[in-house]
Amino acid sequence: MSKMSWISYLCETGNRKALVEEVGSVEIANEFLDAHIIMRNNKENPAYQKLNEIHDEMQKDVNTEIGEICEHGNSWLSNCSDCDNL
Repeated sequence: MSKMSWISYLCETGNRKALVEEVGSVEIANEFLDAHIIMRNNKENPAYQKLNEIHDEMQKDVNTEIGEICEHGNSWLSNCSDCDNL
């Protein structure tokens, strides 16, 4: 997983404490969070659509890697019918 994917995940989940630890500064962490909120709030704006798509893909990658979703994009809690992990 790339560092940017992890930073995106921390912003998406609102984990400010871990984000500060990751980037090394409260100010930089706050800037990442502010930018992430602006991006997500403007997902219908054409200027932000591709950026949101990129971040959505990063979220899938991180969630798969940390085991929150299966390779089919479903939560493990939803008992994905395509997985052998039922």
